[in-house]
Amino acid sequence: MAAKTLKTVPKISVKIWRPIIEKLDAKIDKACLRRDAYLAKILEVELGWLDEEVSIPNTQASYDHVLERLDQLDRKLVSLALPSDLTARLNEICSRKRIVRDAFFNRLFLLLAVSPAVVDKLLFRYIGSAWRSAV
Repeated sequence: MAAKTLKTVPKISVKIWRPIIEKLDAKIDKACLRRDAYLAKILEVELGWLDEEVSIPNTQASYDHVLERLDQLDRKLVSLALPSDLTARLNEICSRKRIVRDAFFNRLFLLLAVSPAVVDKLLFRYIGSAWRSAV
């Protein structure tokens, strides 16, 4: 019998606000998905949008402010096994645009964890669910 070689995927750590990660983990479990594989597929698309939509880098002051505000939350350290090319792309975009990586993940996890009605209230307060027909 030949010995199997395990392909190791590098891990990154992010701190996620506890209520968000608990809600997302419950949804992932209920859907019988593998969280890190699911996130890798999402990030393949979302990183392009992140790079495009943040047209100019944040100021260092805004970066520091976001980092300080995040530190005030009850966050849980989460390890994510993501492909190294995806992690490198993520880190490059966050560095170039001065985006706090943990803030990006907290927002992404929030949007994945909440119901469509909550997304409507958070992002489309004035147009409600009408945005879905335009997508």
